[in-house]
Amino acid sequence: MICRFTLYSFFILISLKARAFPEMVRHGYMNCTACHTSLVGGNLLNPYGRSLSKDLLSEKSGGESEMVVNPFSSQKWLQVGGDLRLLQTFRESETASQGRFFIMQVELGLLAQVSESLNVFFAMGRMEPRKEDPTAKDFVYLPRWGLDYAFNSPDETNQTHLRLGRFAPAFGINYAEHVFVTRTLLDFGPGQERFAAELSWLNDQFSVIGTAIGGLTSANENRKEQGGILQFSTAVGEKSKVGLNYYQTQKENLDIKYTRKIQGAFAYVGFSEDWYGLFEVDSSQGADLNWGLIETSKIGKEIHQGLQVFATHEFANLNVINADPKYEAYGIGAQWFPAVHWDLYGVYRKEKNSGTNKQFQDVAWLLGHFYL
Repeated sequence: MICRFTLYSFFILISLKARAFPEMVRHGYMNCTACHTSLVGGNLLNPYGRSLSKDLLSEKSGGESEMVVNPFSSQKWLQVGGDLRLLQTFRESETASQGRFFIMQVELGLLAQVSESLNVFFAMGRMEPRKEDPTAKDFVYLPRWGLDYAFNSPDETNQTHLRLGRFAPAFGINYAEHVFVTRTLLDFGPGQERFAAELSWLNDQFSVIGTAIGGLTSANENRKEQGGILQFSTAVGEKSKVGLNYYQTQKENLDIKYTRKIQGAFAYVGFSEDWYGLFEVDSSQGADLNWGLIETSKIGKEIHQGLQVFATHEFANLNVINADPKYEAYGIGAQWFPAVHWDLYGVYRKEKNSGTNKQFQDVAWLLGHFYL
């Protein structure tokens, strides 16, 4: 029998693609583009991001000789990475115990510089659908592809970019923990990228990003969605950032057409070199025209370089007129970067979905991560 606490998600992630680390705001990095090739973070690291991973995140930074060599690192015009995720899930309730292991994701991605102003990006991967008993047990998909055109030279303070293709749009905080409710309930998880056109203007203090949505891909099916997103954010002091989002699209799903609206706010807060906080709250309206409230918070502290501890809180009620059903979760965890390219991540939390269970359940995650 599975032990009395519920081991809900056991992740082993072996990756050539780093996850997003919005916690870097405590070091004064306000925009994800400081380290990543994407506005929302995650995906490929740029050369500066790889350097910061060695110098600021890892417990043993070591020298270049101790780092895993990327065979494409000498090619300035080409950046290549890949991703492999293995997932084991367990859940124990009063009536049953369940567990599942599967290869969650296998992916190869690249970014090629065509000219000083134009980059082309592409990713191809294999993913298992999230549906129960799907017809296709797995499938090959293209999660991200397109082009990025810069209207300014890289050394200019104000940067204006146009991105066309399929990618994750800018909305809220791109938490590394993609199972948080502000990711899953709003359809911003892996495999839910949009066909979009994105125009962005940003500098060290402000950013304005407008995204035109042309469609949403979920699992291995396309769903019609047209509309847009507007995001504005501003720095507050040297180590904090706050922002607002507005999302509105016309969606069509199973012959049901409706207007979806999401409005919300988020904050990256660097309390000090050691303490940080990440906060997001959103109000969403779906097909039933009811407004819901969705919130995720994470507060962490660096014990010493390479080791962080944190606490999390999540809440979701998709119809605030009624007290139930609602979802709540409280968690504590730690993240350890023992050496360059590696991090280990563990979480224990209590969660309750009043629609299915009136009692809090015990949940645990364990994540291993290797990246270049």
